[in-house]
Amino acid sequence: MKRILCLLLLPILVTACSTISDWIYGNPPLTSLRQITVSTELAANSDNATMLDFVFVYEASAVVRLPKTGPEWFEQKDALKKALAIGIEVVSLQVPAGSPDFEVDFPSRASKAIGVYALANYLTVDGQPIANLTPWKKARVQLRAKTITFSGN
Repeated sequence: MKRILCLLLLPILVTACSTISDWIYGNPPLTSLRQITVSTELAANSDNATMLDFVFVYEASAVVRLPKTGPEWFEQKDALKKALAIGIEVVSLQVPAGSPDFEVDFPSRASKAIGVYALANYLTVDGQPIANLTPWKKARVQLRAKTITFSGN
């Protein structure tokens, strides 16, 4: 009976150990994000076009180097893209206020990303923090008059 129980538990233990060792040795799990939809209000970003970047991260060391706000990101963007090289890919958009809803095109290797982050260059502080879209399969970004909301499932 003990032998059968051990055989039944072995796959669970192997999976758990593999997951733990991935994190210890810097190989975090991949994101399950497969879709990002962007919607805008007529008066989004105080009725201005919004620079919106989606950063796909492939190396754990790159996550800690990402700025915490949109303005910081856009100020350092070129230098960070050079420094992080193949560790990230950026999808950059210029979204006019009141645009129809659309889906974001992903980079070809997006399925290998360990994280996906959204950054916007908003006029108001409430629209400037970095957003982690990594946990969701489908994310929705809503550009509003003074802020951005993020949701997903």
